[in-house]
Amino acid sequence: MNTDLWNGRKVLITGSNGYLGVELCSTLSMAGSNVVAVDVSKEIHSLLKESKNIQYNCLDLANTEGVKEILEKHRFETCFHLAANSDVSEMNRRPDIAFRANVEAAWNLFEIFRNYLNSCHIIFTSSNHVYGKQPLYPTSENSFFHSENIYGVTKGAADLIALGYARIYEMPITVARITNTFGGKFFNLKHLIPQTIKTLSGGEIPVIKGDGQSRKGFLYIEDTLNAIMLLAEKMQDKNIWGEAFNFFPDKNTSVLEIVQSIISVLGKVSVKPVIQEKKRPQNKVDIEYLCNRKSKEILGWEIKNSFPEGIKKALDDYEYMKLKQ
Repeated sequence: MNTDLWNGRKVLITGSNGYLGVELCSTLSMAGSNVVAVDVSKEIHSLLKESKNIQYNCLDLANTEGVKEILEKHRFETCFHLAANSDVSEMNRRPDIAFRANVEAAWNLFEIFRNYLNSCHIIFTSSNHVYGKQPLYPTSENSFFHSENIYGVTKGAADLIALGYARIYEMPITVARITNTFGGKFFNLKHLIPQTIKTLSGGEIPVIKGDGQSRKGFLYIEDTLNAIMLLAEKMQDKNIWGEAFNFFPDKNTSVLEIVQSIISVLGKVSVKPVIQEKKRPQNKVDIEYLCNRKSKEILGWEIKNSFPEGIKKALDDYEYMKLKQ
């Protein structure tokens, strides 16, 4: 982290009550940034109340006048646009909500910045979901989008809008295509890794809902936050405006391997996970595998935590959560 850049910097974080938003607000607050947190939730998250230098605003990004007022008042230097609805199943059921939350909100924010504060550096957080199934792996940033769910489609649309605004209007916007993140002091116990930790910690046997073959990428939250903050720091270089960057581990891992790794870290080597479905043909396996070469070569991004190291830290995070409950 470039502490000199963040100390005293005026930062806007949308989606501040979300998983990454809470952690990013806290991290930048500790770095001395003046953070304005925006979320549609009326109540500020408890972890944000513990942080200094955070001004919370309950605001729908579709409220053009409200967003304009905040921009004109604070004259932000950096904006992290994290706000989105990431519930994949729910978005498939309610595409109207998905388009409003993931496309219209992003477009409205970019348009307001274009007209009222086009000097602010904007980091748009996109997703590995935009790529969908690919003919070749690992997937580079210039690959076509093939998402087969509404969440991925809407994130992909906003991703392209962000890059379009950067290139057409010469705005300082970059895109971070991030992968699955785990750990931190505010994570969803329904997700694979925290759920597995909770199950094993309670003395129960983890159940894998599928066949365990799906291959994904997982980063400990510290590495994901370091990635998007590094991208923001590198935006002093205009050459990366209008560019997208993949943030993904060096290899992907099967769901079964992930569960087995957690079992090993917890020292419960005699436990055998239950696999609910039969093994699928190889050509039917879900694969996420993004190329991170661009992020490493251009930004100098490094992964600080191996998967086992991240799991050990996530265990401490889980204990912190239990104390707060």
